[in-house]
Amino acid sequence: DVLVRAATGSGKTLAYLAPLVGRLVRLQAGPDATRIERSQGTRVLVLVPTRELAAQVEQVAARLARPFPW
Repeated sequence: DVLVRAATGSGKTLAYLAPLVGRLVRLQAGPDATRIERSQGTRVLVLVPTRELAAQVEQVAARLARPFPW
């Protein structure tokens, strides 16, 4: 669980998304690695207070995860 408060444009979104993507990549690359599928359920849940912020987080997450299509 994380609660972050900082000025706009300070990198908060990247600060919490980078470790999440890293963890998902480690799941994919581990000794028991199997392709991560949607049918396996939710791996990450990010809650934000507004629709606009949700759209921003989705855009950053998509760019950050682009090298990892699975």
